[in-house]
Amino acid sequence: MFRIGGVSFLNSRPLTLPLKEFFEAHSTGDTIATAVSNRLGIRTTIRYCEAVPSQLAQMLSDGQLDCTLLSSVEALRLSGAKILSDACIASESRVRSVRIFGRVPFAEVRRVALDASSRTSVVLTRILLKRLLPHPVEYTDFPIGADPQSLDADACLSIGDRGMHPLGFPWDSWCLDLAEAWQQLTGLPFVFALWIAHPRIVQTAPTHNPGMDEETGGAEFAVCSAKHPHVSSHVVPSFSEATSAMSSPTQASVDLTQLAQCLSAARDDGTSRLAAIAASEGPRVGVTPGDALDYFQHSLKFRLGVREIAGLTEFAKLLEEDQLVKKCNPPAFIF
Repeated sequence: MFRIGGVSFLNSRPLTLPLKEFFEAHSTGDTIATAVSNRLGIRTTIRYCEAVPSQLAQMLSDGQLDCTLLSSVEALRLSGAKILSDACIASESRVRSVRIFGRVPFAEVRRVALDASSRTSVVLTRILLKRLLPHPVEYTDFPIGADPQSLDADACLSIGDRGMHPLGFPWDSWCLDLAEAWQQLTGLPFVFALWIAHPRIVQTAPTHNPGMDEETGGAEFAVCSAKHPHVSSHVVPSFSEATSAMSSPTQASVDLTQLAQCLSAARDDGTSRLAAIAASEGPRVGVTPGDALDYFQHSLKFRLGVREIAGLTEFAKLLEEDQLVKKCNPPAFIF
């Protein structure tokens, strides 16, 4: 059995909804879809599930998933991780769904509650506040499903579908959009999530890493795409072509090339019908179709290109500099 995980937030729907629809069309279940696997180049059944990013990261670590849309910090932390696709969730302006809300003036913030839904947003908060505030900050948890009114903190990180809605009084003193703050700090987009394959399934698969250089190691992956233009411009089949072409693999392992094409093609299918996805998915989380479409079109980017990889590299550098991750491992690229 091959297990794929997708993020349940609105921001991921242009990437995951085409996959979810395909799996449900070949499903024997509701919550977890079992598909006819040879369509995806895998000689076993496929199970697809959705959860918040931190839960998916734990499931991948625990061996419950083989491939998932994973928070970028986990992709950098996991030794041997492979980026499967140029499909991603990124932002180069106000992301609107990863925000810190304050109830005291910003300069007086000493204690911040961190949303437990995403590990990437948690460490990004630490990186930014270290550079924006002149004093140390204490951090506490903001559990999934918790009432923000119960928090003992000066400010609160809120992400995903919950983060799209103002928390209201008393969390209305100010609001900091983390992607916008990152762009102002670095001049680069921020990558929140990527499709990642667990190292155990790709040990014998051919990969390349457009960001690694034998002489300079990880430092080179900041400018990798200049050497490999296909990272931002390669062409993938349509989603229907990608899935219909994935048949009869020659070995019992996953065909990563075909799976990579499928994930990128699903993104292309999703981004070609953003208005329809906004209309069906926005109201589900309390967002109007118009606001959801504006969110998709102006707050998010779904393709991993040169600037996104540069942003990911800068993130890795600051994670190590602030000792939030002992060593970042630039992942190899399948696509």
